[in-house]
Parts: sequence; structure tokens; C-alpha cells
Amino acid sequence: MNPEAGKALAFFAAAGLLGTAALLLGPRVLGLAAGPEGQILTLLKNAEEEEPLAVPIPGSAEPLVKEALLYQRIVVDVSPEERIAEATATVDFEGRLGKTHVASLGLERVRFVWREGEWVPVEGWLPTLAAIVAKLEARRQALEALDLPRLEALAGGSPGAAAGLGDAPEWALLRQMSPRRYRVTAWYIRLERDEVLVSEDFRIVGETPDRPVDEKGTRRLLLKGDGREFFFASGLM
Repeated sequence: MNPEAGKALAFFAAAGLLGTAALLLGPRVLGLAAGPEGQILTLLKNAEEEEPLAVPIPGSAEPLVKEALLYQRIVVDVSPEERIAEATATVDFEGRLGKTHVASLGLERVRFVWREGEWVPVEGWLPTLAAIVAKLEARRQALEALDLPRLEALAGGSPGAAAGLGDAPEWALLRQMSPRRYRVTAWYIRLERDEVLVSEDFRIVGETPDRPVDEKGTRRLLLKGDGREFFFASGLM
């Protein structure tokens, strides 16, 4: 074997070993080589493939379960001195909260802290979306329970916030029904920088003193907030 052939063989053997190491050790090692930004990018991309990925929703017995997830246009800001970081990205999400289909597109911010030799998401992989879905589910529960104080709190705490419900035919119907169920079949969510647009497909099921009820509809909702706390800004129904 001539020297050049020997060098080529050695090169390909080394490349093969590196490839095998990458497969065995996975993206974490490759991320470490790229610095904090690369490590966090790798973590986000790993989350896209994680199965199952279930996001706890405050106030809900069911988690938000991912069916599809994609982080795009990711920007990572790192503070090495404080050992914290934040990733801002456009997120395309589809999943389910129990029997409710959830589809979302928009801005997400994921905070990280450096802990025990690795970056860890402080509030989970989808903190903004989780906060929005928590508010939507809290509203659904409050409508079903005819809980006016809770509805007023969800509308920003204004004492008259729930008064406008009297103009909604669905609210009048709910008040007549026993038993009653306010179900949501789908939430389609669009996250902007300072507001959240939601299209809700709902179903009201139960009985009034006069008749059984099974009605479907779609409504638009507007939430505003600071990325972690939201309220319904244009009515509850």
C-alpha cells in the first residue's frame, strides 16, 4: 500500500469513528462543541422529536399533549455571568388537551438556567402557550359552572366584565340548563407580540326545563398580556 492510500484509509477510518461517536453520544456532545447557543438550539430541536411531550396546564386535570412541534427563527440570548438564557422563536404547534384539539402559531419565549452541568428549561418547553391554554380552560370551566367571580377575574378583574355576558344567547342558555356541559372541540391560537387571537369551536350540551340541548358554534376571543399572564380583553363570549 502506498503512503497516500494509507493516509486516505486512516482519514476515512477516523471519520467513521467520529460518525459513530456522534450517533452514540447524540446531539448533546455536538451541542457542547457549539457553545451555549448551540446547546440550547439542540435542546429545542430535541424537544420537537420528544415522545411523548406532555405540557402541564395549571387548573387542568389533563396535560397538553404534543402531536407536532416546530421551532423556527430561533434567537438565543445568553448571560454567562448569571447562568441564564432565553430563546425566542416562532413556534408551530398541534396537540390535544383531553378531547380538545389545540393548534397554535406564534411567538414563544423559553427561559433556561444552567444547572448541574446542563441547560434546563425553567418553565417547560412552551410556557407562553401553556399560560394561554390555562386561561382558555379556566374560562371554559367557569362558563360551565356559571362562576361569575372567576369570569370577572379572567376578564381583568373588572366588576362589570361579566355583565356583558347577558347579551350572549349562549350564556342565557347555559343559565337555564341543568345538567349542562360547555365543551370545546378546538382552539386555534395565533400569538402576536402584544395580543393573542383565538378561534374557538364549542358545543353546549344539556337540558333546559323545556327541551334537551345540543348546540355547536364558533366564536373569536382576544387575550392580552405580558407573555406569562393573560386576560380576556374583548369579552368572554
